[in-house]
Amino acid sequence: MLRYGYAIKNLSKITRKPCLSYEQIPLKYIGIISASRNYSDAGDKKPGNPNRPPGTTLKAEECIPSNQSKSKGSFSSDPVCPIDPNVECPLSPNRDCGKRPEPFEEDGNRKKQQRVWMQLLAALFITGATMYMVNRMGWLQTSETLQIPKQKKKKKAERKKVKIPAVSSEIVTEIPYLLIGGGTAAFSAFRSIKSRDPTAKVLVVTEEGDLPYMRPPLSKELWYNKDRETTEKLKFKQWNGSDRSLFYEPPEFYTPVPELAQSHKGGIGVALGWKVSQIDVVNRTAVLEDGHKIKYEKCLLATGASPKNLPIFETADDAVKSKIVPFRTIEDFLKLEESIRDSAVQNIVIVGGGFLGSEVACSLVRNLNPDQKTVHQIFKEKYIMAQVLPEYLSEWTTTKAMLEGVRCMPETEVADVEMKGGHLKLILTDGSKIDADQVIVAVGAQANTQLAQSSNLEIDTKVGGYLVNAELEARSDLWVAGDAACFYDVRLGRRRVEHHDHAVISGRLAGENMTGAGKPYLHQSMFWSDLGPEIGYEAIGIVDASLPTVGVFAKATDQDTPLAAVTASNEGLRSVSEEHNSQGNKSAAIIQATPVSQKHAPVEGLKSAESIKNVKSDKKDSKSCEDEGGNKVEKPRDDFGKGVIFYLRDDVVVGIVLWNIFNRMSIARQVLASGTRYDDLNEVAKLFSIHED
Repeated sequence: MLRYGYAIKNLSKITRKPCLSYEQIPLKYIGIISASRNYSDAGDKKPGNPNRPPGTTLKAEECIPSNQSKSKGSFSSDPVCPIDPNVECPLSPNRDCGKRPEPFEEDGNRKKQQRVWMQLLAALFITGATMYMVNRMGWLQTSETLQIPKQKKKKKAERKKVKIPAVSSEIVTEIPYLLIGGGTAAFSAFRSIKSRDPTAKVLVVTEEGDLPYMRPPLSKELWYNKDRETTEKLKFKQWNGSDRSLFYEPPEFYTPVPELAQSHKGGIGVALGWKVSQIDVVNRTAVLEDGHKIKYEKCLLATGASPKNLPIFETADDAVKSKIVPFRTIEDFLKLEESIRDSAVQNIVIVGGGFLGSEVACSLVRNLNPDQKTVHQIFKEKYIMAQVLPEYLSEWTTTKAMLEGVRCMPETEVADVEMKGGHLKLILTDGSKIDADQVIVAVGAQANTQLAQSSNLEIDTKVGGYLVNAELEARSDLWVAGDAACFYDVRLGRRRVEHHDHAVISGRLAGENMTGAGKPYLHQSMFWSDLGPEIGYEAIGIVDASLPTVGVFAKATDQDTPLAAVTASNEGLRSVSEEHNSQGNKSAAIIQATPVSQKHAPVEGLKSAESIKNVKSDKKDSKSCEDEGGNKVEKPRDDFGKGVIFYLRDDVVVGIVLWNIFNRMSIARQVLASGTRYDDLNEVAKLFSIHED
């Protein structure tokens, strides 16, 4: 450091000396004696001019002192050049003509000066490198700086949740039908109410800032859009190529809330951004968060569910939370879409190996540039969807996802997070670390039952949700539908279902019962999941991987895909296609089904996941390949291209999965309702005609 100080000290000399490198010759000039004695009085002291007045012009020879030193380093004028410009000036004996003086003569040789320059450059380099490392590692950042990282310029303004109407005084104080919650169950309920009572007045109160919309496209179709303007408008292309809005109905469909009370034709009004804090069941009154009271005749709770989060993320600081999204709503999708399209976001991490996490992972890798984006999926199970599918099929599905480009990280969880310099890093339980520019959490949901305590409503302590009877009624004139309802299934026991089909069917039934139908909930709702347009499955009943299973499979064809099934149904959207399919009655009772002819290939019922896994262990038809990360992956065989999986409890079928088999849900529902036993499965499997297509 002393050497660097020496270099800096000599900086003024270094920058001053180069001017001496040019040849210096005597200059001809005329001096001016200042009129002010404040500048100089030297002119008055010139010999031979004792009385020279101020401002007198001097001759050139008078500028040279008579006693000028001729020592080395002074520019002597001896011999003095003649004044006549035509006379050649003789060379000074102290200087060779045309020879430049050494530029650093008085400070040493040139090598010494070069050494000083090198020391200065080294000092500047080390200083710059030190400042870069300090900034990169965040050593000088305080906790406040870490909590508020520098935000990049927003590409678009963030949507703000506003209350509509703005004040509660514009909300009616009395209404025949009050629906709390604005999701699919509420939409299905008010549509059912209006079909039975065309002049009904219905008020929907929802905390969300959006009109009722469908959730399934949030993890699938919306990610397929290449046009971001279309995505920002929350529109997507259906599988038949037509455009569709995420919202069930346009804004014009609804009646403004302030006009609802005076509407003679009835209507449906939606109060956005408002929260109900209490329900007085006895007096049939709902109380808003600001104390505004709404008296109702019939009320439906369709409050839905909220996404779960990991405790390690919930307790993190704001800088970490800004990069983590528990995924469920429109707001979550828009935030993720804006983040993922950012070129700086390269590592996307999905936490969770269930339906939602696997759907989002497969949707992203199919529609993002693999050279610019990497999608990781972290899950604690051995394979994705391991809690639902038998192990052999879960393994097969995981391999397919890896071949698509998903970097699966099984049997591990997030243990800790760290953030330095604005970069997030996840520390996993297996000791590994992974960079994460964006984290998507998909680890399940919990029913929104906050009204239970303030409204004296009962909830189920095991599965969650409001307890309801067979008519979906929790108390007198108070019904519950959708994700928040815990209902009793006469065959499968008390259940709570979080799927689109259940929201549609339970909401419809609740609406009918609110208008006096009095029907019990006997429907076996189904659910489906798609891992891209080539792999899809539908399920009904209790689908639990811990149960014994029997699987029957055949080789799939090009027509055995979700895309082909939706196209054949003349519907552009899977949710609409399955809604129609779930209402169909394709065949008669299972006992009266027409026998399958002998021309079909024999069907083998393989008991337990282990048995089928042993079949798959014969890999002579498999092909080894690499995934997007360069890892060796055994290409899955075609044994599980399509098939039926039966889930058994006490040797009775309690759940069915149709793997790449579509439009057979009515048959599956009948198999479930008839209490089919294991001994009959060899014949029952033929009813799905999996070898016929």
